[in-house]
Order: sequence, then structure tokens, then C-alpha cells
Amino acid sequence: MSDEPRVPAEDQTPTRGDRWRQHVTLVAAVTLLAFGALYAALAVAVRVDTIFFPGNSLDLPGPLARIPGLDASPAQDSALIDRINILILGLDRRPHHPPDADGPPRSDSMYVLSIDPATRTGGLLAIPRDLYVEMPNPQGRTDPWLTRINTAYHYGSFYKYPGGGPALARETVEQTLKIKINYYIAIDWVAFASIIDALGGIELTVPQALTNVEAFNVRDGNAFTISIPAGRQPMDSITALAYSRHRGDAGGDLGRIKRQQAVMQAAMEKALTLGWLSNAPSLWGKYRGAIDTDISSTRLPGFVALARQVGPERLVMVSMAGEQAEGVREVRTAYGEDVLVPVWDKVVPIVQSVIWDRHLREEGAQIRVLNGTPVRGQAARTAAYLSRFGVAPADVTGADGESVERRADTIIIDYAGKEYTARRLAEWLNLPRTAVQRPPAGAARPAGDPDIVVILGPDLKLPVDQVAALANAR
Repeated sequence: MSDEPRVPAEDQTPTRGDRWRQHVTLVAAVTLLAFGALYAALAVAVRVDTIFFPGNSLDLPGPLARIPGLDASPAQDSALIDRINILILGLDRRPHHPPDADGPPRSDSMYVLSIDPATRTGGLLAIPRDLYVEMPNPQGRTDPWLTRINTAYHYGSFYKYPGGGPALARETVEQTLKIKINYYIAIDWVAFASIIDALGGIELTVPQALTNVEAFNVRDGNAFTISIPAGRQPMDSITALAYSRHRGDAGGDLGRIKRQQAVMQAAMEKALTLGWLSNAPSLWGKYRGAIDTDISSTRLPGFVALARQVGPERLVMVSMAGEQAEGVREVRTAYGEDVLVPVWDKVVPIVQSVIWDRHLREEGAQIRVLNGTPVRGQAARTAAYLSRFGVAPADVTGADGESVERRADTIIIDYAGKEYTARRLAEWLNLPRTAVQRPPAGAARPAGDPDIVVILGPDLKLPVDQVAALANAR
């Protein structure tokens, strides 16, 4: 298993200093996303020097039309019943540079927009661009690469991975977060200016005056500095972008995230005022050329109908890094690159606050993992692994110390009829469905009254977390 992608030297991820020199003015406009009664917002990402949080991803809402949705008359087993997860990619493609010289773009802004049609709620999860992950090998080999998550789109395009950059980015996010991505949307940064200009600019309250703020004109490629006074301020696309990118105050990256959220809210309010939700079909026709997506425009009417039933207060926006960066840990690789590794006991609750399996929640099964192998600590490791798949961490416990008969194979005993959870456990552990069993008639539950008991056998092989190994070694 590789510790770094084995790629030509000229195609390796640039160092922090290289990023500062080469990309200090780069902006990746990301998407129309926010899902409320109202909108899908435009998120913008900035690729500049050392950025370790999703603060480099600027969330600026735009017309709902940019994110088409669901069929108007879905079947009972369609996406209107199950949760919908949309991967949104903001690309650092630069129109003023020759594509051959730059190579395929990276996705310096990554979000998962998650919608639960049954409860009319949604969540938006920002993923740090420097998150260190295992990525499927873009050259088609079996050994995965360890790399920054923002390179998946680049390598998928460069090596002509089946489905290209979007497919490799999707699979990498699915593997990292243990979720299913239903659709993707990729947008480059020029579209940001078009949308904000189409809004006629936005207006928001600046809590503190900012000076020497780097601005960038996406139309002609010119860079310059501006000052942004405190108080209620109108902003055109250049000013809004500069405000969202700025991290030169005491708040650093976390302060920038708050500014981005303010810009998103302001753009959403302006889009609503202009009636963009009602005009979604026509707007989609106008702007669809700026977007690469696998969502058909025929799905837009159903999405709009669903969006009208959801208020903005039902959209939760979080960063995978956490409010105080508690969800990530900075680590230097053997190649001298500063990356972020996830701290899963912190990350899992953050992810589950916006992306969850409604069926798992409804069953609310209490799960006990028992060690039927001679491998010490296997139950605790398995419980930690299972918690990443959407089971509430408090609902799954590993009991290595409890006496249990040694087994040749792993079984899942469903004491309480929690069939959906039991079936999912078998899938996550790569076990056949026959591993799920009902207890013998009259059998009592083990101590603690768990709903489901997993008894581990030596046939269970947990995947090795190479990213965690890197973090532990540093």
C-alpha cells in the first residue's frame, strides 16, 4: 500500500510554498448548493498558501436552478424516500492559463449536500482540501494511494480513470465517509462571478473593517488589494470573493469560514428576493453550461417542489474539521507535506449531524461486539470501525473482556428484530446474509440487554487504516 501517490515528479502535489507562489490569487467557484425552502447556493473555494480547513472553500449561494433535483412523480423506492447525497466539487481551473500547462484541475472545494426527503431536512458537510485519505488507485491497480482528497479529481482525469475525475472523487469520498454519493456537481470558478453578478451583488454586515484584502478579477485575471469597511456593505462579485477569501485577521482560517457563511446567507436572501426558486427551470437552462453534473435537467421540477416545503432553518451546515479543528490533526508525511488526518471519534458525530441513515435511527439498535477470537482488542476495534458507517457511537460497544466461546466464523444475533441494522452490519463487515441469525427460542439477551450481538470469529478481516497509522507514527 502506497504512502504517497507514485506519479511523475512534475505531477506531484505542490508543496505549501509552491501553492503560495503559484496559486495565491486562485479561486475555485464551487456550486449552487444550499438546500432550503429556497435554494441551492453557490460555494466558492480559494486555493492559497497554507490552508488546513474548509476555510479555503467559500460558500456563496446562487439559484436553485443550478442543482436540479428529483423526479416529480417518484416511485415509493425512489430517491424521494431515501436520503440523497450530492458531492459538490469546486475546481481550480484557471481560464487565463493554458490547460496543457496546468494539467487537470483539483477540487479545492468539496462538499456533501445531504437531503432527507421524508423529513424535509438537509445538511451541508464541508471537507478539508488537505484531508489525507486512501484513494482508489487511479491506474487501476489494487493498492490504494494515500493522498490529499482534493487530488482525486485531478488524478482521475490525468490517468483516465473510468468515469474520469468525478468518478474517482466520488469513490474517494464514499470510501472515506462510508456513505453513498448519488450525484455529483462540478463547477469552475468563473461561474461564481456570473452568478453573483446575476444577483446584482449582495449585501451583508461586516463586523470589523478589513484592510489590505487581496482581490481578484476573474474576468481579466488582474489581482489587487482593497479595504472593506465595517457595517452594512454592498458587495459585487469581486468584493464578495475577496471578503470570503481573506484570512489575514486574528481569526485566520476559522474566521474566514464565518465570513463565507455570511456571504452564503446574503446570497441566499438575495436569490429569494429575486424569486430565483420560482424561475429555477429557466435559470437552469441559462447556466447549465457552466456545470458538469450527472443530474438530469428533467429532475428539476421534482426538486423544486421538494425545496418549497423546506425552510432554511432545516439546513445544517458544518465543517468536517469541527468548530475548533478538533476533527483533524496536522501531520507531516514522509515526503515533507503537511496534511490533515481525521480524528474519527470527533469526526463521526460531526458527519452524523448532517448525514444519517433514517432507518438506522428509527431502529436505534443497541449493539454489543464480543470477541470470539484470540486477537486482543478485536471487539473494540470492530466497534470503532462500525461507528463510522452511521451507527451512533454510543449505540455500539466492544466488550473484549466478556467471556465468549471461540468461534470459527462471525455471526450477528438479532435479539430484538432490528432487521435493517443487522443486515447493514453484515454488509459493512463483508459477511454473507446467513451470518445474521435469530436467537434460539427462549434464549435470553446477554448482560446489558443489547438488541444485536456481534460475535467475532477469525474470518473477520478489518481493513488496515493506513492514514491512522501515519498519524500514530508521527
